[in-house]
Amino acid sequence: MTGTGQAPVAVVRVTAQSAAEDAAALSAVLIATVAAGASVGWIEPPTSDEATSWWLRLFDDPDATSWVARGDDARALGTITLFRSPKPNGPPTA
Repeated sequence: MTGTGQAPVAVVRVTAQSAAEDAAALSAVLIATVAAGASVGWIEPPTSDEATSWWLRLFDDPDATSWVARGDDARALGTITLFRSPKPNGPPTA
């Protein structure tokens, strides 16, 4: 991003090989997000182990594909997850 005044961000898909490292990195993001007031399914911030386990279960879900956004220092900044419906689509109705 030349000339924007913002550091570049890379968005990389989570793979079986990167899942453990990505889960550990994103656990800090989840904890900080909940501590700042976003519930995202948590009332109190999870412990690091709880957050890492949560990410690992998500990454293991065959109906979900996740990506991690990383800054130029390789620090995890956020995540995107696509959940595919396990149900077949029906014909359109009008």
